[in-house]
Amino acid sequence: MDKQPDSPAPDQAPWIDLPAIWRSGWRAFGLQAPLSGDVNQAFDAAPPISSIGDQLGLININATRAGDARLEQRITEQVASYGRQLGWVVDALDVLIRTGRPAVLDSDDAAALDQVTVLRADVEAAKQQLAQERIDRLVADIRILRQDPQRYATELQHLRRALEGD
Repeated sequence: MDKQPDSPAPDQAPWIDLPAIWRSGWRAFGLQAPLSGDVNQAFDAAPPISSIGDQLGLININATRAGDARLEQRITEQVASYGRQLGWVVDALDVLIRTGRPAVLDSDDAAALDQVTVLRADVEAAKQQLAQERIDRLVADIRILRQDPQRYATELQHLRRALEGD
């Protein structure tokens, strides 16, 4: 008696297309599996290690959603980073707030101007905190260098030259 090739043996379950079930389940919820579907980021996998700005890695992903991604990248690389651009805008707004704030503002407008002032103060505080952390790391590194007196003397001289302006 000939068996049909696509019929299962009596002791086996019928063949189930698990990948098809998986895909339809994802589609039912409007989801896509990782690395499937459209990619809207700029991938830079230049050989073998590449960098974007201060970021260094094997694959760098730029997730900005600019109208013209190349123009956006050129501006951030050749003109100023987003942080620097935002800093300039906040500094300019701060000048306008301090020198030309209208005497009569509704509560929402006053709150908006106050928020810019708070933002500027918070950014300055973050910068100061980071500077203090860098100094603390430098001091900790100097203490480690003291364990090797010869290297400590060499590096201390190097630091002195740098502090004096070479």
